Amino acid sequence: TRHSLIHHGPLQSAREPQRSVTSQPSTMNLFALAHHDGGNILVDGVGTFLGARDLAGAMAACRTLRQVLPDAVRALEGFSRRTTTDDVIIGLVQRFPRLRCIDLRDGDKRTDAAITAVADKCPHLAELNVWHCGNLTDAAITAVADKCPLLASLNVGDCGNLTDAAITAVTDKCPHLASLNVGCYCHLTDAAIETFEERRPGVRIHRGYS
Repeated sequence: TRHSLIHHGPLQSAREPQRSVTSQPSTMNLFALAHHDGGNILVDGVGTFLGARDLAGAMAACRTLRQVLPDAVRALEGFSRRTTTDDVIIGLVQRFPRLRCIDLRDGDKRTDAAITAVADKCPHLAELNVWHCGNLTDAAITAVADKCPLLASLNVGDCGNLTDAAITAVTDKCPHLASLNVGCYCHLTDAAIETFEERRPGVRIHRGYS
């Protein structure tokens, strides 16, 4: 079931880093995505999300869309918790390098591989929601902190494998962060949260359920 088609609106302004030149993935990625059921994509200038499957199918069939749309896609959301694998997420972030908002919440099949790909391919990322992605480890969140300098909102609530190392990385390396959700954490200590609150007093921190 897809989530509501909600336009999140513009995020707080920040100077975007220069875009790195990356090789385009093969068209086969698009055909694979076109046969994946689920997920929504927000295209710049369009006031509603489009189905990832429909958009990928159109791009697979149309060279002009393949050339124009990669720079126009801004957000991903609404992916199935059971059927959306790392390969699907990796294929999307390779194809759409200017993504700013990615919502992968409640993902039984999301692992560090997908989130590391997000970090590697999405330098403009401002919002990331991985709530209840229980397979993620500190390595994934540290990669995001290292490579996504514009990150403004991060939800890692109910990610039970995370430890203080993840919060330390976010504390040290995310200067634009305005909102952090660590609700239902299992292995984060009170000391790490208190240190974050002391060093980043302007950040809204949430400890409850998402």
